[in-house]
Amino acid sequence: MPHFISTLFKDRFFRILFGYYLVLVVFWAWNNLNNLTDTVSSYIFGGLYPLLAVAGCIGGFIYSRKYGGWRSALGRGIIFVSLGLLAQAIGQFIWTYYNLVLEVEIPYPSVADFFYEALPFLNIAGMFYFARAAGAQFSLRSAKNWPIAILIPLGLLLGSYFFFLQGYEFNWDSPLTIILDFGIQLGEALILSAAILTFLLSRKYLGGIMRDKIWFVSVAFLIQYLTDFSFLYMNSKGLYVNGGVVDLFYMTSFLFMSFALIFIAKYQVERVQLEARAQDVAGAWRKRDKVATLIVQEQARIIGPLAWEEATQVQGLSVDKETGEIYLLEDKPQEILERLVGRYERVFGQTAREVSRDAVRRFASELSDTEIPASLR
Repeated sequence: MPHFISTLFKDRFFRILFGYYLVLVVFWAWNNLNNLTDTVSSYIFGGLYPLLAVAGCIGGFIYSRKYGGWRSALGRGIIFVSLGLLAQAIGQFIWTYYNLVLEVEIPYPSVADFFYEALPFLNIAGMFYFARAAGAQFSLRSAKNWPIAILIPLGLLLGSYFFFLQGYEFNWDSPLTIILDFGIQLGEALILSAAILTFLLSRKYLGGIMRDKIWFVSVAFLIQYLTDFSFLYMNSKGLYVNGGVVDLFYMTSFLFMSFALIFIAKYQVERVQLEARAQDVAGAWRKRDKVATLIVQEQARIIGPLAWEEATQVQGLSVDKETGEIYLLEDKPQEILERLVGRYERVFGQTAREVSRDAVRRFASELSDTEIPASLR
């Protein structure tokens, strides 16, 4: 069994979501086998499956606290994706309210469309922070990667325009409709662009235990894009029905995005047995202590308080959480700093080393070759 599947099935929240999903699949199959699409039964289904997104949103907010919430890149990414799930759920609830309670066809544009319109931008913001955590920005320092970063979004935007909007008739009496039409169609292309670019630009740097987690998020975004594409296509051809295959796709995309957030949260600091040493930190705070502190602070911008927890597991370091300072306890600065960076490489691979190098760049020249590893210069 793949590692990520075994990891997820150990989580009680995952098992509850997956069980609820299977029940809804049976309900969906019963509706479709009995030709109950566009009926009260399918409207009830449409009001039940967004609860998967609501649960994923709540779980995401809880999981983001593990990474320091808004104070870290991973925390922000989780928050924005959670808000995206919430926006989708609210939009679907409004859709269901019109069909089930008011018993009228939902108008366009409606309040629901504002929530659907917010989704691409929330997801793009979330993917931006995941890409930052993955180290995509380091690839952009090379000019040869800029064409990829420009051409992929441009190509997908043009593709979406010609596929869905070519020959579009502009009705300037309803500018809001025009904004929504273009925003929804082109926003989905930007989501896919963000997922593809995160993978392409970070694959050289991203490693460690976070690699599969962040790439799983990219896969969840791909599934969401394909789902939205299927809705836009079938709706444009007049083939969409309430409770049909597109709603099954949406339900599945909610599940996968919730799974992605759970998978990211499945990270624990690996505890090691440290040798007992006297921790006399009353001496002067030296520049090499400053280097260690800067490394931890910069890593904390990615994974939040877990960066400080990782530092406590490094032999030869003393972590003063009250002052936010790190002290080297042994006269082996190169070895200790290398061990510190190695802890973060276990989490993010080469990305962690690049982040550490950036953190100490302005101090590296002030230290001798015996005080800082060559890999951080």
